[in-house]
Amino acid sequence: MQNLATKGIIFFALAMIISGTIGLFVKWIDLAPIDIVFYRCLIASIALGAYVFAFERDKFSKILNKKLLIVLSGLILVFNWIFLFGAFKFTSISIAISIYYLAPIFVILYGIIFLKEDNIKVKLITVIIAFIGAILVSGLNFNTQNSNLAGIVSAFFAAMLYAFLIIIAKKLKDISPAILAFIQTLIGAIVLIFFVSNQAFAIDFNTFKILILLGVVHTALMYILFFKGVHLAPVSAVALLGFLDPLIAVLIDFTILHSKLSIYQWLGVFLIMSALVFKTLYELKKSL
Repeated sequence: MQNLATKGIIFFALAMIISGTIGLFVKWIDLAPIDIVFYRCLIASIALGAYVFAFERDKFSKILNKKLLIVLSGLILVFNWIFLFGAFKFTSISIAISIYYLAPIFVILYGIIFLKEDNIKVKLITVIIAFIGAILVSGLNFNTQNSNLAGIVSAFFAAMLYAFLIIIAKKLKDISPAILAFIQTLIGAIVLIFFVSNQAFAIDFNTFKILILLGVVHTALMYILFFKGVHLAPVSAVALLGFLDPLIAVLIDFTILHSKLSIYQWLGVFLIMSALVFKTLYELKKSL
């Protein structure tokens, strides 16, 4: 059991590290966000399809009763990626990822408004802290440029879509994550092929190599490592290791891309991450 838990921790940590580098690869690809997402979906669906048909063919029957919900989740995932990649293109990775991590805060709001959850005061404090942080990170009061504003708005929409995805995913727990990811990316590839630009079909070899990495490593492999890690690792380890993703993204932003944030934006990043840490520790305490 201890060996399995250790494997789970390693798998989940690797998934978070890989996820934290996505923004860098998107920055390196000279294509529109919708074109990048098309290739990500296409390549990932091929890789995930090979994995599913090799190891999980017997689990396909469970999708029949929830096919409409699966299709909806696939469409939401695709638009989530388009907005997130748009955010990476128009603003710094640090700003984009900080606002994107408002998604769990939106889930809290959903629980308060629609599910009438308890401990509202504690949850509202978390929400308020996170949104103050988002205002500071966005720099809206500090001469934000138009391109930066477009990135901020894109990240905000991506966060809302990701929150919807989290809510829907709770109703798809009995479906294999690999099969779900395969169907979602396949839907994305089929839908987006009608909307990609002509430039998407005239890429050079170097761009294609990065797209292969984005589809195989940053999507197919990351999904498999993520869900195997979640299944095997202790809940506390998963909760804490989840912060590797934004940490890696911010470190890359400053060490490789040499981005700079104002003191107000740094404060905003701190407030958002503090709200998430508080939420994580609160949920861990409840589960003990």
